[in-house]
Amino acid sequence: MGLRSRIRRSLLARGYRVPGFLVREHDRLFHEVVHSLRPGMVVLDIGANRGDIAAAFAARGATVHAFEPNPDVFAELRAAARAYPTIHAQNCGILDADAEMKLFLHESYAEDPLGHSESSSFVAAKPNVSADDFRSVPVRDIAAVIAEIGVPIDVVKIDVEGAEYRILKRMIETGTIDRVGRVYVETHHDRIPELRPEYEAVAAAISERGLGGKIRLDWV
Repeated sequence: MGLRSRIRRSLLARGYRVPGFLVREHDRLFHEVVHSLRPGMVVLDIGANRGDIAAAFAARGATVHAFEPNPDVFAELRAAARAYPTIHAQNCGILDADAEMKLFLHESYAEDPLGHSESSSFVAAKPNVSADDFRSVPVRDIAAVIAEIGVPIDVVKIDVEGAEYRILKRMIETGTIDRVGRVYVETHHDRIPELRPEYEAVAAAISERGLGGKIRLDWV
């Protein structure tokens, strides 16, 4: 890790603003979101992986409900939660219903489980996962989760390797989106062509409901 990366990590871990000259171009939105947070704000981190982003949110004083379905990487997220008591880590996925789902693993997962954990997906058609190598994991209904939290959600970050459209559709159709301030989503229809119809339907719903200022589909 280079000097700049170490400085960025150190500043984020302490809740400090990272100077612009240290911010990589593709990370600018992430830093904007982090530094918009204030103590007491409530964040959902859906697809939290090791907890690096959840930790950056929590360092700003936010309460972070972090969800990660992969049991192999959840220990890392739990360690982040021990370091930041405002992180509430849950070893489950988020989708549009309570269920048990197959979480498909990277085709080279066995060689480096932690390194390849970010590629895990509920979508078997994702090019870099194996349809034959998966974990059965619990998933929760996004609408039910937000109802259980019981307070308005300031920020929702979604990075779920292709399952994002099911979550967004559920939020819009149930009106749950009205209890959320901002949503930042990493999309995958460009890498998983089978998802394009879902993307187009969700994009149309966002446009029809005038939600373009609330839901951003450019999280990376």
